[in-house]
Amino acid sequence: GPHSRRTGTCKLDSVGAKRFESKPEHDVEAKQAGSFNDASESGVHRAAAHIADALFAKDVDLRVAFKQWDVNNSGGLDEGELLRAFSSQGFQVAPEVADGLFQALDLNGDGRVSCWELIRGLGSLQAAAEENL
Repeated sequence: GPHSRRTGTCKLDSVGAKRFESKPEHDVEAKQAGSFNDASESGVHRAAAHIADALFAKDVDLRVAFKQWDVNNSGGLDEGELLRAFSSQGFQVAPEVADGLFQALDLNGDGRVSCWELIRGLGSLQAAAEENL
């Protein structure tokens, strides 16, 4: 199945992003439909961890994907672009969860998520969710 080929490492080591490990304990839930409605902080962390796990399991190159998601080529994703990016990957994210994800990923608070913020932010949210398992 799709989970057998788990490289789990992110291709972006050069950016200084830490390596991502796909954690098998997320798989049970991840196989269920990816819909996220819990807008609490831990819910947002869980959503981010699932999304991160799924992207890395699919071996998505985030730099390539980011260019596709950044529809207006602004170099950053606004909240609408981020939401479309998630739904294009099959995640149904409730608006208030998307809001929390966006704020968590927008590390410098400029209202846009850069490629670096996306990679860095997903990794740190993934780690935060694991601490709370």
